Amino acid sequence: TEFYNMVFESLDQDDSGTLDLDEVLLFLRLLGLNLTPGQVVSIISQHGINPDIHLNKQEFSYLVDGIESGLKS
Repeated sequence: TEFYNMVFESLDQDDSGTLDLDEVLLFLRLLGLNLTPGQVVSIISQHGINPDIHLNKQEFSYLVDGIESGLKS
């Protein structure tokens, strides 16, 4: 959606078209989630995303959906 695209673009600090681990950690900290890099890799893997820690926009949207689902349960 447009929201995911806007957030993704603001987090992609190096304009690479993907989010690296530091950019993902920044996003999670902005949400108030202080996770370790290992925890992030685990979450990414649990949602069927390749844990190479270079998330494209689609993978980012899956990650956000997964986090939202986890927070609601």
